[in-house]
Amino acid sequence: MTDIVIIGAGETARMAKHYFEQNKEQNIIYYVDENIEEDSEFLGRPLLTENSFQNLCKPHEVKLFIAIGSEKLNTSRERLFVKYSELGFDFANCLSKDCIIPDDVILGSNVFIQELNNIQSGCSIGDNTIIWAKNHIGHNSQIGRNCFITSGVTISGNVTIGDNCFLGVNCAVADEIVVDSHCFIGMGAMIMKDVPHNTLISSNKPVTAQISAKRFCRC
Repeated sequence: MTDIVIIGAGETARMAKHYFEQNKEQNIIYYVDENIEEDSEFLGRPLLTENSFQNLCKPHEVKLFIAIGSEKLNTSRERLFVKYSELGFDFANCLSKDCIIPDDVILGSNVFIQELNNIQSGCSIGDNTIIWAKNHIGHNSQIGRNCFITSGVTISGNVTIGDNCFLGVNCAVADEIVVDSHCFIGMGAMIMKDVPHNTLISSNKPVTAQISAKRFCRC
């Protein structure tokens, strides 16, 4: 049995609890919120301040899961992942039992994959990436670190998605496309050509908006 400490006490943490409970080999013992000043309770477990957590848990005694959403183009989650990595902590993956992940798919650390995802052979999913429910990721595609893929997304074969990207509901990416890092792909967008770094794609037509993704997400 692996003891799990979830960093975060919001909606993503609530969702993660549901999937961890499907896995009898992982047991949530604490939640941690760096924004609180006193210990309390969350979802039936102790909710600790950061100081309390570091006094109670040492690296290699527990595994962490960073349950933070896509705030600031995923940089809030990235900051915590880097911080606790540098402190020597290891990370758990949170994987639904109702998704398809072939044995040759490479998963990083702190990966969250929900139900009804079809990830085909030859893919890789980078550290600290969240894949919400019901997506298709085609063969030999590479998903970077600190990404957030929402729901109903279709990623065709041999696609590369760079670090810190956000893919909105029902968007689609054609075969062999490269989406560079820090891009925001809006709801329903159809990506038919490569997307440069720090680009915001409008949700209603496949054109680049006149504002950067980082500015749009207030990074």
